[in-house]
Amino acid sequence: RTRAAALRALGHVSLTPETEDVLRGALADEDGWVRYYACQSLGRLRVEAALPLLVARLGDSAGHVKVAAVEALAAMQGEGALDALAEAAGSADVDVQRAALVGIGERAEPRLRPLLGVALQSPDSSIRLVAVSSLARFEGPEIELSGVAVSDGDAAVRGAALELLASRTDSAATNALL
Repeated sequence: RTRAAALRALGHVSLTPETEDVLRGALADEDGWVRYYACQSLGRLRVEAALPLLVARLGDSAGHVKVAAVEALAAMQGEGALDALAEAAGSADVDVQRAALVGIGERAEPRLRPLLGVALQSPDSSIRLVAVSSLARFEGPEIELSGVAVSDGDAAVRGAALELLASRTDSAATNALL
C-alpha cells in the first residue's frame, strides 16, 4: 500500500530524472497497484520516454494495469503513442479496447477517427456505445457514423447516438435525425 500511495503521489510532483527512474522501475513491480499508479503517473507527467514500457504493460496480467497503460498512452503526444493507442483499439481484451476508444475520443485525432467506425461494427454493444460517445468529440464527418448507430440493435447505443445528433446544431445532424 505504501509503495502504491507513493507512486500515486509522484504523479503530482514536478518531473525530475530521479522521479522518472522510480516511475519507470515501478512498472516492473510485483504488485499490480504499484504498476497501475506508475502507469497513471507516467501518463499524467507525459513521460514520452516511457512509451515502450507502457506498451509492454498492455500485456500485463492485471486488467486494471492494462487500462491504466492505455490511459497513459492517450495522454502522450507523440506519433508512437497514437500508433499504440490505435493498436490497443483492436485488442482482443474488451477492457483494453474500450479504454483505447475513450482515449481516441479524448484525443480527437482525425487519423484515429476511422477506428471508431470499425468499433461501431463490433458485436459487443459496450464497444459500440463507447465508440458513439467518443464520436461526440469529433467535428464533421462523424455524423454519418452516428447515423448508423441510430439504427443499432441495442437501445443504449441508439439512445447515445440520438443524444449525440440532438446536441448538434448543424444541418448534417438534423438531416441524420430526420
